[in-house]
Amino acid sequence: MKRILTGIVAASALSISLASAKDLVCFDSMRVLQEAKENQKIAGELNGKIEELQSFVKESQQKLVEMQSELDKKTSILSKEALQEKTEAIVQKKKDLERTIGDKKEKLEKIIQQKQVALRSKQIGIINEVCKKEDWGVLVDKNAPGVVFAADALDRTDILIKAIDNAYDAEKSKNAVKSTKITETKNA
Repeated sequence: MKRILTGIVAASALSISLASAKDLVCFDSMRVLQEAKENQKIAGELNGKIEELQSFVKESQQKLVEMQSELDKKTSILSKEALQEKTEAIVQKKKDLERTIGDKKEKLEKIIQQKQVALRSKQIGIINEVCKKEDWGVLVDKNAPGVVFAADALDRTDILIKAIDNAYDAEKSKNAVKSTKITETKNA
């Protein structure tokens, strides 16, 4: 009986303290990733780099196929030593291309990771500023493990996306002004 009363008192105290506490709100980090302007710009740039890599891989594979096809056509004409030389050259070319592709892929993955970390850090800073300005007590990501449900009334994703986009637009304008001043200085 004492445990039940203690539990009821504790729950009542907790609910009273939560009612007087600052707001508990949430946001959808996946929507921020998909909808924020800077995220879309960076995703476009990275997709371009991914397409370049895929094109390089496809062209490299095509060259190897062509080399093998040429060798197959000349098999009856070439001497055993020449055939072995050509085969070794193709094998070496394949190894070189695999190494080059691996290096390019690794470099691209590193670029993607660096951009994601920098962007996330920047956006967390903006989100923290908004939380302080709006006097939100706690901001929870709807996509975080353990969050089973978050009411739409608590969702502040639109406010955060707008703040992130405004910061991006301000930075873009600032960089455009700097670029214009540098161009004017060079032309003077």
